[in-house]
Amino acid sequence: MKTINNFRDGGGYATTDGQRMRTGRLYRSGTVDGARNGDLDTLETIGLKTIVDLRAPTEKKKELPTITGARRIDVPIELENRTREKIQPLMTKRGAEGEVIDILKQMYRDLADEAWPQAGQLFQILLSAEAYPVLIHCRAGKDRTGFMCALVQQAVGVERAAVFQDYLKTNDHFQPVTPRIERMMRIFSLGRLQMENVRASLSAREEYLQAALDQIERNHGGMTAYLARCGMREDEIEALRGLLVE
Repeated sequence: MKTINNFRDGGGYATTDGQRMRTGRLYRSGTVDGARNGDLDTLETIGLKTIVDLRAPTEKKKELPTITGARRIDVPIELENRTREKIQPLMTKRGAEGEVIDILKQMYRDLADEAWPQAGQLFQILLSAEAYPVLIHCRAGKDRTGFMCALVQQAVGVERAAVFQDYLKTNDHFQPVTPRIERMMRIFSLGRLQMENVRASLSAREEYLQAALDQIERNHGGMTAYLARCGMREDEIEALRGLLVE
């Protein structure tokens, strides 16, 4: 899409029991605030019913476009603003790529530790058959959306390798540092920006999502126990699989 970054179907992936996550049910993207014309038509054509916005209130600076037939549900996660405050001073620091990566990995661990109530809200939305098709988005569709979509995919049994495959597709759909943009960023920063730090902050890296999943294993007793903490009973997980797996 031209006016919605990182938009894609979150389904189509094989599950561990030989089935497949349905397509046309769960979509993911960056913000839809700037959606215009043809892209709005596309959202209406796919019959979008629910938009789950993971952004904090302070991130919503534009008037939201009208998407006929779709209701919006705010499930705000504040972590990204907190992380951005830590990363911003490092953008001009030489040799700080490792520091940026460590901060992002910690943010994903914090997502695992702190965002389970929001995950519980999301799962309750997804348990309603009338909610579909659903679009989950945040600002870039990378971190908060990536974590939440990975949880949903894990809950319905998508193979772990496919979960990472979907997460890393952000780097294909959302490439913020093209050579042209890099030149502009260097010019406007008077050469102070360290582009390796910028790339580390804007890209999806396997080690980021892995940090969250490791945290779930280490601090929360594994995925099954984590889903239970999110309020998901076994019968609800089976119901979700019925809605999202074929």
